[in-house]
Amino acid sequence: MTTTIGKKPPTSGSASAAAEMLGFHDCGTPEFENPRDRVEWDVRDCWHFKGEESIDIERKYVESYNKQDRDGRILRNGDLRYFRHYDGRLMVGRAYFRLNNQWSVIAGGNVYGPASFQMFSDPTGEPRRIAPEGRIKSHLRSAIERQDFERAIFLRDQLAARAA
Repeated sequence: MTTTIGKKPPTSGSASAAAEMLGFHDCGTPEFENPRDRVEWDVRDCWHFKGEESIDIERKYVESYNKQDRDGRILRNGDLRYFRHYDGRLMVGRAYFRLNNQWSVIAGGNVYGPASFQMFSDPTGEPRRIAPEGRIKSHLRSAIERQDFERAIFLRDQLAARAA
C-alpha cells in the first residue's frame, strides 16, 4: 500500500481519483456484452464456487428444496418461466439458479432475481398487469364522478376479488 504522508489530496476530480491515490482500486461489476455473461459471472464470483475451473450454468446442481416453482413444477437451469415484475407486469424469461432459492432470470435483455416461489410456468388466467389497489380506487372514484356506473361496477368487483 502506498503512503499518503506528504501528499495533498486531489483538489479536482472524483472520489475515485482520491481512492486510487490511497491505493484502492475498483473491483466492481465489469461490463458485459449480453445478460448470459452477467449470469455466468455472478455464479463464478460467488464464494461458494471459488476455485472451480469452469461452471456450466446449464448443468449446475440445484437442491430439491430450491427448485420448485409456485405451480409445484420442478425448475431446471435454462427453463422458460413467468414472474411478476415489481410494478406488476407479467414477464417471461430463462431461469438460472444462483444461490439460496434465488434465480437469475434473463428477460428482455435484462437480468432479474426472483425467488423460485415467485416464478410459475402457466400464465393462463393471469392478467398481463396487476394494477395497484390505490390506482383501482382512484379509477373507481372517477367512474362514479363521471356516472359511468358499468365501469364502476367492474372496478368494485375487481376490488372485492382482491379482498377475497
